[in-house]
Amino acid sequence: MNTNNTSSKLQNYIQSNNLDISIIDIRSMWVFSRVDAEFYQKIYSKAHNFLEEKKAKNLWTISLITDWEHWSPDLDPEGYIYISWTNIRTGSLIIDENTKKITEAQYMKNQRVLLEKWNVLLSIVWTVGNSAVITENIEGITDRNVATIKLLNSEYNPVFLSLFLNSKYWKLQTERFCTGNIQPLLNLTQVRSIKTPKPSGNFQEKIAKTIQKSHIERELSKKLYTEAEDILLKELDLKDWKPSEINISEKMSEEVDLFGRFDAEFFQPKYDELFSKLSKFKTDELWDIVDYSKWIEPWSKEYIDEWIPFARVSDFSINWFDNIWKKVSHDLFEKYGDDYSPKKDEILFTKDGTIGITSVVNKDMDIILSWAFLRLQKTIKIKSEYLALVLNSIVSKLQIERFSGWAIIAHLKPSDAMKIIIPILSDPIQKEISEKIEASHLARKLSEKLLENAKRAVEVYIEKDEDAGLKILNI
Repeated sequence: MNTNNTSSKLQNYIQSNNLDISIIDIRSMWVFSRVDAEFYQKIYSKAHNFLEEKKAKNLWTISLITDWEHWSPDLDPEGYIYISWTNIRTGSLIIDENTKKITEAQYMKNQRVLLEKWNVLLSIVWTVGNSAVITENIEGITDRNVATIKLLNSEYNPVFLSLFLNSKYWKLQTERFCTGNIQPLLNLTQVRSIKTPKPSGNFQEKIAKTIQKSHIERELSKKLYTEAEDILLKELDLKDWKPSEINISEKMSEEVDLFGRFDAEFFQPKYDELFSKLSKFKTDELWDIVDYSKWIEPWSKEYIDEWIPFARVSDFSINWFDNIWKKVSHDLFEKYGDDYSPKKDEILFTKDGTIGITSVVNKDMDIILSWAFLRLQKTIKIKSEYLALVLNSIVSKLQIERFSGWAIIAHLKPSDAMKIIIPILSDPIQKEISEKIEASHLARKLSEKLLENAKRAVEVYIEKDEDAGLKILNI
């Protein structure tokens, strides 16, 4: 029997009938130690073949890949930076006030995962496959949910490698290994086996320069946002204000009865100081400014692997959503989409988890929001970007802390959220602030476009050649 002829006829029959069937060599099962059909889907096999044509190498042959010891961390707010998968976004390492810190003892024990310049970080749990380059030495380490990649081959540019790790052909490989897992994850053996191409140094350099331009625009976006914050805080005389650390306060019983709170934390002097400063300006409580709506969490059985994005707080920032990986069914969206999808000019506000993250909706979105969001609809004339900035600022954060900061589970009741006091500054100041934020958003969008163009250029190089990839960059 001529097996090659039989295989060819079968392949022709599959293609002519557009069947979603893969024919594989049984030796592939021995190589990968996988027998599940999902692993051998055509989309994965096609990606594998592209990379084979480019003579892509296993990542372990060009780098040292490690993670930290698998024990529980000892956190220390005054300690060393402790990076987890939540700190790694597409092409960006996020270090801010929410970043965890670890004790000196555990930092010293885990020197193999130091945050060293030009190391590449890769998230390997939950949002699998996000990658970023460390562009300066940082006193800190990564946790066990992050793979640290140290290049050993100087022919690979770390910026190019990080971009490839954020590209379709990396993600198809990671998705392939993640099929069948209840929790999305990669182990280090799988990471080491991922195929990585090596284009010319010239191509890698041009990709790196595009990423540099993207980073410049991203930094400009941050700068413009900070300038908007400074305008707000200076107007409110809060720019250099430090809340009092005194924790003793005397209150009349009438005030205790008014708020229905008997806990001492609620009446700390720093809150009185804030309200004293705000009293010099026109203010409204949030419920005088907006209406709100919310939703409930769908049952876990309604989560599926594709279709409509289901947005949670962990996917959200003041710059909108990033990498929403949970999905719900089309039927659920058809049933609830009109009522529970964000609409243009609404303002989203998180009431659970990381409370108070706020962003303006600039277009109707085909996504479903989790119960952790409030959708705010303005009822008075006020600039949306101005209101969002106030809700993201210390003005709102201290009030949120007052209402929810001492709960075991981070949660802000909608009725308490609506009591947040909002300063109403003059129209010209609101306009100046809004224009800064809108310019910030434009710079961020340009940064994202440059990043996406660079990713697409790498993908086209893999599918075709370097010249075709460079055309994407207009080079």
